Amino acid sequence: MVLVTADHGHIENTPDPNRDIKNHPELMHNLMIMPCGENRLTYFYPKSGKETAIRNYIEETWPDDFYLVSGQELIADGIFGTAAFHPDLDNRIGEWVAIARGYAYFWWPNRPDKLYSRHGGLSDQEMIVPLMGLAL
Repeated sequence: MVLVTADHGHIENTPDPNRDIKNHPELMHNLMIMPCGENRLTYFYPKSGKETAIRNYIEETWPDDFYLVSGQELIADGIFGTAAFHPDLDNRIGEWVAIARGYAYFWWPNRPDKLYSRHGGLSDQEMIVPLMGLAL
């Protein structure tokens, strides 16, 4: 038997310059470093004192596109499991985590956005793990 699988599914979308964070200087100015994580599960690292500014900007610019939650809240809620955590987990996930809703995403790499599907979010399509089997 041959089994073929992947680690996650994808959700379709269309490249959108409005989702490129580099096109939002007000947001960029408030970040300590570029976002990390996935395009649909994005970690934000605000400069000191800019936490509220980042939250407000995201909620006003992309209303209803993201569920914004603190990294500390996700840790406390057990989203990263219940086992002993890496001692640097707090710093790795950022102050804010933007969880995409619908087809929303963020883009920040220094190359054109040419992707027509994404992963990393919590939609049904992304949470499905493909599996194909072939009896030999």
